[in-house]
Amino acid sequence: MAYHGHVAAADRLERLGSLFAYLLDAEVPKTRADIVAEFPFYAEERGRRRFEEDKAALLRAGIPLRSTDTDLGVGYEIRRADYLMPEMDLTEDELRALELAATAVGFDGVSWAQLGSARLDVPALRDASTTVLPGIDALPVVDDAVLTRTCLAFPYQGVDRVVEPWGVVFKRGRWYLIGFDQVRGAQRCFRLDRIETDQLDTVGDPGAFDRPRGLDLAAQVPDDPLTMGDNDVQVARLAVAARIVELLPGQPASTVADDDVRADGRPVVEVDVGLVPAFVSWVLGWGELVEVLDPPELRAAVVDRLVELAR
Repeated sequence: MAYHGHVAAADRLERLGSLFAYLLDAEVPKTRADIVAEFPFYAEERGRRRFEEDKAALLRAGIPLRSTDTDLGVGYEIRRADYLMPEMDLTEDELRALELAATAVGFDGVSWAQLGSARLDVPALRDASTTVLPGIDALPVVDDAVLTRTCLAFPYQGVDRVVEPWGVVFKRGRWYLIGFDQVRGAQRCFRLDRIETDQLDTVGDPGAFDRPRGLDLAAQVPDDPLTMGDNDVQVARLAVAARIVELLPGQPASTVADDDVRADGRPVVEVDVGLVPAFVSWVLGWGELVEVLDPPELRAAVVDRLVELAR
């Protein structure tokens, strides 16, 4: 098998896959000097820290990375006997079905099938992806944290968060992290492409939390354009024409108090808002039938957009 010393240091998933394959194929334990010679991005102090992070990531993923004292220093190896599953005695049809399952989905050029074929000890699987999902640098780190139930720390929307990661989901062309935000004290949905990998870290010990049972991850990513934003949801109070009340989002769940009626007879309705630009466009689409009363910042956003259009 050929290895590529030019693998970009920033591509952590490919880097982990290359290190895994190199150590798995090694006939003798490989020292750090051997590894640096093969993968120059592990050189010097920065590379040493990167190597320690990658070793820890392999161990968290359940890959038995051994360290052994040799005449040339500490050597590292992944023994097939420790890693491979027992012989499964698959028929030809079962092997083809496994091959199809392992290669049906690709991840932006990263061959997950290589790891699968090594672990299952089956012949190299064909690169026959029928679907390719975009890769995100943060995805391997987040996925490790989900599997090991380890909290994640990262800045998001200008706030330093500590999150219990419950799972990741691909929806509407993007990767989302669903979890409990300890800073906000509530469940939150985060877009992974807005999390900087170099500012993402694990905190605390594995097994620090329990995931909710039966959680539908995809259902936690809002489909309503008014509430699919990444900011905290606000409640907008609207004065609306009585004839459109039943057409508004969340009806009949939206609050319409019997005594909360304007002097002109328009009822006042409350609507959840997460994505302000979508809310502004939605309000303007109703014309004179909807007026934003509160909060002041949402009313100002609508007024500013009207002024811009008038110009």
